[in-house]
Amino acid sequence: MLAIGVAVVALAWRPLAANLLELRANAALARRDFDTASALLQDLAGRAPSGRVTFQLARALRRKGDLFGADAALVRAAHAGWDSTQISTQRLLAEAQCGDIVDVERPIERLIGSEPTDQIAEECYEALAQGYLNALWPEKAGKCLEFWAAWQPANPLVHYWKGRMHEEAEEWATALEHYRAALELAPWRYDTLQAVARMEQETARLEDASEHYARCHAQRPDEPASALGLADCMLKRGARDRAKPMLLEALTLDLSDEAQAVVITNLAEIALEAGDTDDARALAAQAVVLDQRSPRCRLVHAAILARLGESEGAESERKKGQDLGHRQVALAEAARRARVNPHDPDVRAEVGGMMLELGLEQEAARWYEIALQIDPQHRPSHEALAAYWSRAGDQARAARHRRALPSAPPAE
Repeated sequence: MLAIGVAVVALAWRPLAANLLELRANAALARRDFDTASALLQDLAGRAPSGRVTFQLARALRRKGDLFGADAALVRAAHAGWDSTQISTQRLLAEAQCGDIVDVERPIERLIGSEPTDQIAEECYEALAQGYLNALWPEKAGKCLEFWAAWQPANPLVHYWKGRMHEEAEEWATALEHYRAALELAPWRYDTLQAVARMEQETARLEDASEHYARCHAQRPDEPASALGLADCMLKRGARDRAKPMLLEALTLDLSDEAQAVVITNLAEIALEAGDTDDARALAAQAVVLDQRSPRCRLVHAAILARLGESEGAESERKKGQDLGHRQVALAEAARRARVNPHDPDVRAEVGGMMLELGLEQEAARWYEIALQIDPQHRPSHEALAAYWSRAGDQARAARHRRALPSAPPAE
């Protein structure tokens, strides 16, 4: 009898536990805590899967930036019979969010004009703002954010995306003001806390940045950006003895090759200052292998080789570092022109070509794709993308770009 009673209690508890999870997830969505909401909804989908839960999970994942996860959840929601119009709306917003804005801009504006729920209207404004920023259309992003701010002045996401807009324009102080306003309104948002730390670091508020990076690191010790930011602040404040353990700890995290190169270059400089020239040389050489496009890695390697009396190798590395530095400055200037002239496909293609020269093929392809959003007949972009997809082994996509090439004008 006792076993039967326990079983009955367990069966009764399951729906109650699921209801509590869903209530907590909905509360997290309401306060725009998409990290918490998606984690709770993932748990709930495993316990009590339904079209409603899976659809809510897709919304939370999309808004936290996990577009692939969101799309997979939308597929499951569709199979579970969830409303197809709501699913189509989420896909429309995801397309805008990733920067493919030209074809979806008008449908989303019509959706806003149809007087949807406050929730959908907010999602529309956010997706448009993100899309404009990702497509490097700052003027449109700014207008969108002003409309949104007039409607929801106390929404932390308005301030967060204004911060992103000013950060991308390298207006660090203004970006910091907006990020701090967003953090005050929603202190639980990790991405905002990290953004505040990043802008404090850029504006030399190193003590404040260290404090905020430390809070980020305590919340997510496996997240590389906060560990690297904290170590950089320590280095800039002259606390190399404290920075070195943090750098070594960072190397145990899931870092990109470029991030590893930054860490190892810092360790090389620490070793050089400590008089460990052999270690410094080995570390600097390793950093160059990891990120051959980094001017700093090359120049630090050159300085170490010069210290060791290897003048020929030092001069070679110095020239490579300076050349890479000049190229990156030129690339930044071209990107600035693209922000100033957002409707000029030639400028977008120019940035794509400069990225190709630096070996940034995926990033270059994205710039060419945006150029084609502006002008679907843009020959340089079709040619570049045909070559890119051919190199990548996707001959079907390469062929589509070749077929899309406009006919050459007749010879005179």
